[in-house]
Formats: sequence, structure tokens, C-alpha cells
Amino acid sequence: MVDHLECCHDEIDTAPAQFVPDDFMTPALRLLPILPPLHARRCMNRMHGHWVRQRWSSALAAELTSSSGKFHRPTVDFSVDQTETIFALCSGASRAAIAVFRISGANSHRAFLELTGRQTVPPERKATLVSLIDPRTKSAIDSQALAICFMAPRSFTGEDTVELHTHASPAIVRQLLDVLHGCGLAREATPGEFTRRAMYSGKMDVVQVEGLADLLKAQTALQKDQALDQMRGVSSSVFNTWRETIVKCIAHIEAVIDFSEDEDDVNEGSTMARVLGTISELIQEIRSQLNDARRGEIIREGVDMAIVGECNVGKSSLMNTLIQHEVSIVTPIPGTTRDVVERTLDVNGVPVVIADTAGFRDATDAVEVAGIRLSSARLDRAHLVVVVVDAAQPDVHHPVLVEQLTRRERRVILIINKIDLLSTDSEQIIREIRAKFPRASPVCVSVKTGENMDALFDAISHNVEELTRGPSVGSTSNSSVVTRSRHRRLLAEALDNLSKFQQPGLPLDARAEDLRYAVRCLAKLTVADYVHTEEILDVIFRDFCIGK
Repeated sequence: MVDHLECCHDEIDTAPAQFVPDDFMTPALRLLPILPPLHARRCMNRMHGHWVRQRWSSALAAELTSSSGKFHRPTVDFSVDQTETIFALCSGASRAAIAVFRISGANSHRAFLELTGRQTVPPERKATLVSLIDPRTKSAIDSQALAICFMAPRSFTGEDTVELHTHASPAIVRQLLDVLHGCGLAREATPGEFTRRAMYSGKMDVVQVEGLADLLKAQTALQKDQALDQMRGVSSSVFNTWRETIVKCIAHIEAVIDFSEDEDDVNEGSTMARVLGTISELIQEIRSQLNDARRGEIIREGVDMAIVGECNVGKSSLMNTLIQHEVSIVTPIPGTTRDVVERTLDVNGVPVVIADTAGFRDATDAVEVAGIRLSSARLDRAHLVVVVVDAAQPDVHHPVLVEQLTRRERRVILIINKIDLLSTDSEQIIREIRAKFPRASPVCVSVKTGENMDALFDAISHNVEELTRGPSVGSTSNSSVVTRSRHRRLLAEALDNLSKFQQPGLPLDARAEDLRYAVRCLAKLTVADYVHTEEILDVIFRDFCIGK
């Protein structure tokens, strides 16, 4: 019944048994050609639901009366050819002591026997010392290698798998790859193919695969922690709980539609009141996740910080000081920086992408004008803006900079640089700046001498913490549930359908349809069968390495 509710509301051919209309449905079938498309589809849904409930009425009753009934996602039948055995070097090509090879598929254990000359496979999940040979010439590959065999489904891919740990000599690696290519038992894996097979075998869902992809690219502690949480199912658990909640609500509505006139214990008023209350609470939970200021995406992709200002105020010098390396050219010539220079800095576990931009002024040189245009575009997508001014001339004139300092929704740090050249008290300059830009919090520094740079680092750290602060509602960890734009888009679609369900005046079957569409949006988050095109999965897997 649950599979029907989740998957088959307008796909009759996916029912678990052959659909045969009974006498009750025959008159309705005659009306389908003259009904509008939406009414025809609803009519088919109702007929199909009637047939399913006749076959599974006892199962439905059990679900409705059980307080501990579990709802499971549908079993996925993928039409993907996974019959080939695959292999790859998993440890990469960099210099190391150990090289790790993975072989997965029906021929993996046979390949192990040929490579070792043994008659039997050793006990699974136990490291065994072996000698590897070329079965074609009987020449030695590595006389002291370790082999670990895994039996399906107790492996990463869910298939029979062998891992070979050899010395990482380039000669050994080349020879073993050549032998695996030439034995005819396996082919080299494509990027991410091992993980794709794990997903198809039900070992991971789509969100967990995304978490693994993020883990492989994680450069900071916070990125790593968020990816680990996602990979072990924190986000999936929240999404699936929401989906199961909606499925239960659909089941109760179906019971009202079919049994309220015949059964005393199925009351439409009280049942719909409970369902509406449940959906209202669910809407609030989803909204809380969507109103997280994109915290998960920021941790995953990094905080975009743009250093902007007019010419010769010390932007490039500040960039070099923050990165602790000379990445931007510094000269006294105005307009030296023409292109956007980007580097990444780890700030308390958060990657901060710092961009040094061209100085804003009324330029006439075509190249400089192009650089200012690039700087403006880079500024538009920044999460944090650092505006640098010269302490000797602290006034801000350029309209782009004035706009940044006055925008209410923009996070801005105003840096008053070159205070080492001042002959007067910097407090007077701060008072003048605050009078003109009340929202600004000026920090007076000297990039050249390092004076008060700790205050600048504290200001940056505070803003980064504000952008990435706090756990998400519904999560048991400090990680965000929503980490990609795909998640945000599907949750927004589900929220829209749940809001439609709340609108009064519509018939119950139409309102149940809105809930079904919400279920589908949530299912697309985790269940690969709902990701309708291979293109979307290819986007997820494209950044994987060959051996993962």
C-alpha cells in the first residue's frame, strides 16, 4: 500500500500486480475519453486506488491502526548494466609506500585466483599475505602483497570485491594494471563507478553519495564534518521522516474517502483536523531548514569575501597579508590590479575564498574598465565585503562602494588602512565615517606595519561564524540538512504543494494529489529511481576519482 501511495498515483503500470478493472470501474472507464485531462487522471487514480484497496484492505487497516508502523521507500529496479567486473587503482598516482587496487563484480574472486595462483579464496574481510604473479607469463609482480576479499552483499559496492595492497613502486603499479587490462576478466572503472554501484545496490542513497563526493573534496574541518554527517545519513533521515509523515497523512485521507460512510471509527472532521495539524507542523520544519541563510551551501562551497576599494588604498597588500604569501602585485601605480585574484583561506574550519579586485575609479583604459567590470560582478556574489579606504583620505566617493556601505542586507567590514601615516588621532576619522555610514563598523589598521591586524582577523572570523552558525532544526548534529541547491529547490517545491493542500474548499482527492506531489519531491532527494535523467546523476559523480 505504501509503494502505491508513494509511486503509483498516476502511473498505473507500476502497480505490484496486473491492473484489471472490476464491475465497479467499468462505467467510469467509458467516461475517460470525454473528461478533461486533469479529471481523467484523477478518475484513473481513484479507480486504481479502489482496486488496490480491495486487494490490500487488510494491510491498509494494519497501517492505520498500528502506532509503530514503518513506511519504507520503494524498492528500486535500475535498468543499468552492472554485469561487468571493474577495477581501479584507488590510492592515486602520487608517491606513496602502499598502492591499493580494487576489483568489484562477479569475476573479482576469479581474478584474485589467477593473480595469486591459489585454488581457493581466503576468508572474507581478513587480510592475507599473497604473492602476485602475471598469469600469462608466471613472472612475479609483488611477492609481499596483502589481499582482502569481500563477499556480496557485505562490501562497499554490494558485489564480490577484492582489494589488493601492494608496494607502490611505479613498476609494480604499471605491471599490475597491465595484467588486469590483459586478463579479460575486468575493465577499468570510470570515475565514481564503484560508488554508483553502491547506490544501485541500495548501500547508499543519492544524498549520501553527494556527502561522499563532498568528503573527497573537503579542505577544512567544518566541510569534513558536514560531509561525514551527510554520508552517514543525517540529511537522508530527516528527508525520509518528512516523506513518511506525508505518506501516513495520505493513507488517512484515503481512508476518509473510502470508508467514512461505512465505518463509524473513520470520522472525516477529526481525521482531517489531525492531518492538517501534522502538515502545518511539517511546513514549519521545512521552512526552518530553508531559512538557514544557505549555511550548508556556504560551508560546502566556502564564504565568498571580496576586498574592494578605490585605487592605491592597500587592497593588494591586505590580500598578501591575509594569505601570508605574495599573490597580488603591489606598486604605487594606480590601476595595477586589473584582474580578480582569488585564494582560499581556512578561517576556523570554514573555507573563505578571498578575492582581490581592481580599484574602483572612472577609468578610460579599456583593460582597466574590463577589470572594474569583473570586480563588480565578483562583488555581487560576495557573502562578505571588505571595503578598504586610505586613512589620509577616508571619504568614499565611488557609487558602487557607497552602495555596499549602505545596503542593509550586506555584511561589510570597513578597513581604514595606513594609520601609521596619520599625525592625528584615528578616533576622529572613525567618528566621521560612522556619521556618514551608520551601519559601518570601521577597523583602523596598518597593513604595512601590522598594527591592529588582530582586530581585522577577529572581525573576519566573527562574520564567518555568523554566516555558518547554528545547527539546523530537525538535525541531531551541528551540520546543515540542506547542502546543495538541488535540495533547496526540491524542498521549495514540496513546501509549495503542502501549502496548496492547506487551501480550503477543494475536494479531498484533489488535496491528496497535492500531498502525493510533495512526496515525490522529497523522494527525488534520496531515491535514485526518482532522479529521472542520468544527466543529474552524472553531475553528482563527475568529480569522483577513478577508484571511488
